Amino acid sequence: MAWQDIVALIGAAAWIPQILEWLNKALTKPKVEMLSAQTIQVGYSDYGPSVIWAASFSAEHQDALVKKITLDVRHEKGEERSFIWGYVKEMFFQIQAGSDVGEFAKPSEVLVLKISVLTLTERIIVFMDSEFQNELQDRLAQVLDYHKYSKTQDGESETLTKVKEVVQAQEFFANNMYWKEGDYIFEVEMQIVGRKPQRQSFTVTFRREDVERLQSNIPLFQSHLRAITTGNKESVDWSYVRLPITPVD
Repeated sequence: MAWQDIVALIGAAAWIPQILEWLNKALTKPKVEMLSAQTIQVGYSDYGPSVIWAASFSAEHQDALVKKITLDVRHEKGEERSFIWGYVKEMFFQIQAGSDVGEFAKPSEVLVLKISVLTLTERIIVFMDSEFQNELQDRLAQVLDYHKYSKTQDGESETLTKVKEVVQAQEFFANNMYWKEGDYIFEVEMQIVGRKPQRQSFTVTFRREDVERLQSNIPLFQSHLRAITTGNKESVDWSYVRLPITPVD
């Protein structure tokens, strides 16, 4: 074997580690794990049923891009709802005064969430029921249309709280208070670029007092309707509950 052939072989061998690394990256799929905080915050407001979830995300093998996160919620008696992430808040820091915790965060609409293998990615995910929101927005649009029409008519208009459109919107809000006493399964599905969806399950228990606290928001909806029809920036103090959450092994 000539010395030129030996040099060529040595040169080719030097590329083997790099080639193996490229192949390993190409063949190894990213894996993402969601590490939940010990509690979540649950609400029922003008946004409908919502879940505010603080979590850390870790990636194995290589960095990952999460393009969508959905949340399927199932009550022990069988009723199910589907939620999607509405937006993400990036936590900066918290200040605690007694039992109250103040959060300083940067909200953003969700497009994609990048998870690094080097550090934990900490976010607050806000899940919303898009089907509920679309239906409620249609009903609120009907209320606004009636309000605009009534202002153009001669004579005294009917009291706003008694008109059909307002009554129907209030009934819809009252009848769709999804949260009930008992146990729920919360199943999170992460859609990750380059691999199949990943799922993780958690359990959450609602006590009677938790449900009653959320039901106290139903009468506040009338104030919300009044605010949007009059144009006043009336602040509605919606109640939320914070509940323990446990991963399912």
